[in-house]
Amino acid sequence: MEIFNVRNEREHVRVELKGFEEDDPYDGQLLQVMIDLKCGTFRILKDERTSQKLVRAFYEALRQSNENLEGTVSFSTIGHEMILNLTYEKVGKVQVECYWNDYGLGSIAIKAEFTTDQTFITAALQGVEEYLALYGDH
Repeated sequence: MEIFNVRNEREHVRVELKGFEEDDPYDGQLLQVMIDLKCGTFRILKDERTSQKLVRAFYEALRQSNENLEGTVSFSTIGHEMILNLTYEKVGKVQVECYWNDYGLGSIAIKAEFTTDQTFITAALQGVEEYLALYGDH
């Protein structure tokens, strides 16, 4: 189930829920997610872990920025192997910064900027809402 997808012609950042792993007393239910990062001809496709709490925090920040038509939203994996920062401005300009770190292989940063309407934020909210409706907060 896709919970986030942001793209323009050359770059995209996609996060897809792959399944549940286990319950953690601190983080809640741990989730297996696929991270798909593409910038030009460079691409990373990797499975990572996140939690219900991180998905809920991402949803609340995204919903608030959509209401205000501006704001910065962050999403990360448990060990911060991937951190996604999305800045949305009233004029429709969106800046995406995605940092990925594999401690054995090094790290990369993908930065993209484009102008859009609220459709992609609305679609991202719907994706997370569907996920939360199915699985809630555990």
